[in-house]
Amino acid sequence: RQQRAVVAVIHQPSSSVLALFDKVMFLTRGRVAYFGPVNEIPMFLESIGEPVPQFVNLADHMMDLINDDFGENAKTTANTMRNSSSLEDAVTVASDSGSGSGSGS
Repeated sequence: RQQRAVVAVIHQPSSSVLALFDKVMFLTRGRVAYFGPVNEIPMFLESIGEPVPQFVNLADHMMDLINDDFGENAKTTANTMRNSSSLEDAVTVASDSGSGSGSGS
């Protein structure tokens, strides 16, 4: 690893493109909804009661959850994600390490 950070905005990434990133950041209304390793997103979503359905693109599922334009359930989930202690821990760890090779929304 070369310890480089790459910042990119990816609109509707496929599963294969999302898997190329080590870490990602999902934003909603200017606030972080998730920042951490891509492979930990399913565990994070499970921990807040929003497991990823089988055969659903992970990025699509995350976007459906954080885009509060999709209704009251999405608004509640987005607020839960923004206020999650595991998210705060992930952001703190990532900030402290100063590394990461991907960021997307």
